[in-house]
Amino acid sequence: MKLNTKILSSLAVLMAVLMVMAPTAAAQNTAMNWGSDNAIHTQLYEERLDVAAHDRAEMSSLTQYYDDSGDVTELPATLNESINNSAAVRADRIEDDDLGIFPRKDNEANNTASATDASEWTTGGANSSKVSVSQADGSTASGVTAIQVATDGTMAAGDEAYGSYSNFSITTDAEKRLPYVIVNVNTLDSATGGTVEFVDADGDKKVAHINSSKTASDADVVANATGSGYLWQERLADLATDGSAGDGTFDGIEEIRVSAVDGDLDVTITGLDAERKSELVLGETLEDTDDDDDLETVTITEVYTAGEVDLNGLSGMDALFSDAVIHDLGVKGVVYDAEDLKSEDVEVTIEEQDQYGSYPQHVEVYYRLEVPAAIDLTHTGLELRQEQSFVDERYATIEYVEGASDTAFSDIDSWTDLSGSLGDVGDTLSLDSTVQAGITYVVHEDILINDDEASDLADTGGAASGGAAGQSGITSWPVIGALFVAILGVLKRFGIV
Repeated sequence: MKLNTKILSSLAVLMAVLMVMAPTAAAQNTAMNWGSDNAIHTQLYEERLDVAAHDRAEMSSLTQYYDDSGDVTELPATLNESINNSAAVRADRIEDDDLGIFPRKDNEANNTASATDASEWTTGGANSSKVSVSQADGSTASGVTAIQVATDGTMAAGDEAYGSYSNFSITTDAEKRLPYVIVNVNTLDSATGGTVEFVDADGDKKVAHINSSKTASDADVVANATGSGYLWQERLADLATDGSAGDGTFDGIEEIRVSAVDGDLDVTITGLDAERKSELVLGETLEDTDDDDDLETVTITEVYTAGEVDLNGLSGMDALFSDAVIHDLGVKGVVYDAEDLKSEDVEVTIEEQDQYGSYPQHVEVYYRLEVPAAIDLTHTGLELRQEQSFVDERYATIEYVEGASDTAFSDIDSWTDLSGSLGDVGDTLSLDSTVQAGITYVVHEDILINDDEASDLADTGGAASGGAAGQSGITSWPVIGALFVAILGVLKRFGIV
């Protein structure tokens, strides 16, 4: 049976429709071969992004945040791969109830004791009236539970006062315990002998110091200066036993004291536990620890220099932090590259030209770039930049405009020339160092290229090389062919062909 001409025409139309409907890449636009050495990677670069609240139970990426509607949102960005430790975390800004719940009273229904509950603390010492323990929730970061142990500013030589937590009893493996304390030192007089003490039933104790005359890195030193975000932990077997008030044998833990002698002390505690036998891991960082020019993974279990710790992501954090909220998370080196734009914000044209004899073709690009603004995001060091791919003589046009968020590329007529920013091939060009979040920046470039460069830039693995990126698709010939064969089969079954 001869194939009906009308049917053939219909099938041809169907084939055209299928080609238009062929899927496009979802992960990034396919406007050009972004992996090419000649690719034009214009980007908005951010030295540091601060995320108000990173909820590890809901977020898996450093570039996720809560938008102004309260939904988890991903920034259209990647991280600078040359920065080894992109995450900046301060220990006292970690919100996690487990940091203070100690001990867990399993035999008492719906009841857990917490070392960060001021009502569970008492005061003592010869000058107990000079010290207080108060609730300080939110003082280090919103949502973080904390207590403040502080003297009143009148402590003098010979004075002693302490806050005491004793709503627990550890009677086994006392020397094996590995307690931790997360603390901010707000006030530390030069004469003050501050201590965190772990005391057994008859007065024997293990002592860690908060003292300006001590060496910060020593095992028995919590801190030697004022500052925030200290994390101290040490196995008690590695600390000397002070048996001056007991029998000389440390065989349990019945009390924790935060003590001040001879001067004033003011500390804020966001985490405290004396039951653990394993280290609390804040995270991992990459460092060259042996001068071999290779980076080693270093596990962070103590912070004796106040402030943030730079981590190689958050995956190395202790299991205890799996549902923690990290407040004021710093993210370093955030890149909003043209490669990651939606297709409607990119237009690339590669075609022949005859105005310049040495270069038979040219590539013209339009990029619409913007750093999202949100209540939970604080941006620092924003810059419009680009790595120069060609010698400056080949840039027929390089210009940009601020704003124009809804204006079609072809309708923009007020451009700022950027040719003065050009340098040498491989240079990172600073095109605008006054970038602000929430503002759109449209970049337009027209560059002369040879045939090989044109072919390379157009090699997108199946994407069309000419016209706007939004019109570029990836044709799946096997799928289309299979559909065509299936349609023919149906037509044959009914005797149409």
